[in-house]
Amino acid sequence: MYIIISQKIDTESLYEDKLYEIYHFPRRYANQIKEGDIFLYYQGDRYKKDNRYYFGTGVVGKIESEDDENYYAKLKYGKKFENKVPIYVTSIEVADGIDKYLESLGYLDVRNSPIPPWQRSIRPISEAAYNRILSYAGRLIGQNKNLFKNIDINEIGVNIENDDYEENIAEINFCEVEPPMEGMATMHRNGIIAATSPEKSADKAKKQKKLGDIGEKYVVEIEKRRLTEMKREDLLPLIEHVASKKDGLGYDIISVDVDETGKEQEIYIEVKTTKGNKETPFEVSVNEVEVSKRLSRSYYIYRLFGIKKEGKRVDYYKIKGAIDDNFQLEIVKYRTNGRRSK
Repeated sequence: MYIIISQKIDTESLYEDKLYEIYHFPRRYANQIKEGDIFLYYQGDRYKKDNRYYFGTGVVGKIESEDDENYYAKLKYGKKFENKVPIYVTSIEVADGIDKYLESLGYLDVRNSPIPPWQRSIRPISEAAYNRILSYAGRLIGQNKNLFKNIDINEIGVNIENDDYEENIAEINFCEVEPPMEGMATMHRNGIIAATSPEKSADKAKKQKKLGDIGEKYVVEIEKRRLTEMKREDLLPLIEHVASKKDGLGYDIISVDVDETGKEQEIYIEVKTTKGNKETPFEVSVNEVEVSKRLSRSYYIYRLFGIKKEGKRVDYYKIKGAIDDNFQLEIVKYRTNGRRSK
């Protein structure tokens, strides 16, 4: 959920706030904010319109209260806007003469009236409005760097600087396509593999890992959108990016599916990502093959392909079941295990 939280920075506040770290609010707002919400900082001013603007974003962390009257939300992944964003712009029209207010975009997703409830210190905002405000914010400057360095981009819909791939996941169009035809073997090009230096090998491995990591994050978003389209937002907390915590499980993501009877079932997803086309072969480990056999009824390969720098579209296909039941496997590597005795 996206929310606005009012924070006075140009005038004195009565609350015990700590910018980008702690947000103090009274009990009447306790049901309007929860852990995991993505927030926008808003500086309000009852008397001066020019002193109303948005200036930062982040994620709501753990919320605590000692007396059930005063609540304190920990804030994480804070990003300060390079530009203060005013509450309205002249290029926006919403409906029936109510225009210019950025918070009015997509208002039907969060309230009945197009006019924002300015008097509320915490209020919902649509995803469309959130993204539009960010588009005017300029560069996003990290705050609270000890927290930000470990950020998971799936927890916040902002554009994190990246030299290679689009990580503003909210803007990406994910398109599921049919998998390659059965029985189609991939053509391989014969040739000599040139020796490479340790530095080049390490650089290649680093780039491959970066591509794999972003592919996994894309699939987490794909699963979130799938469950949201099913109107099962209650299942979103069950999506777990396990590969970000531990390697070698044989799958990268645990999600959940719902069958025709409404029964919920965990599914296990292995993600394979490439800049190549749909037919580009991919490597699998012995462990992944064996795990896919054991979990064949709930195991999926998600194959993302054609990944481009700063691309706004990602194509993918998915295949359910054991890997060796769905793909022709070819041995391409051996590992030594000591000297052979003569």
